[in-house]
Amino acid sequence: MEKFYFEVPSIERKEDAIAFINEFYEYNSDIYGVGGLQRYLDNYEGWLKKLEEDYVREPNEEKVPSRTYFC
Repeated sequence: MEKFYFEVPSIERKEDAIAFINEFYEYNSDIYGVGGLQRYLDNYEGWLKKLEEDYVREPNEEKVPSRTYFC
């Protein structure tokens, strides 16, 4: 039986993450639940920074902290 696990995105997974998004484009699929990665294909490190900012965000009436994982 195959086991799945959650992994916090990291620089080591850059190529995998970009390939994942490109597969959505290849099959003309809608993209949901990727923490905005599709807007950061040329700036993966910036996306990682955004994810960290999302995680440590102070809650307010518009946004709450969030965490993005790879599965």
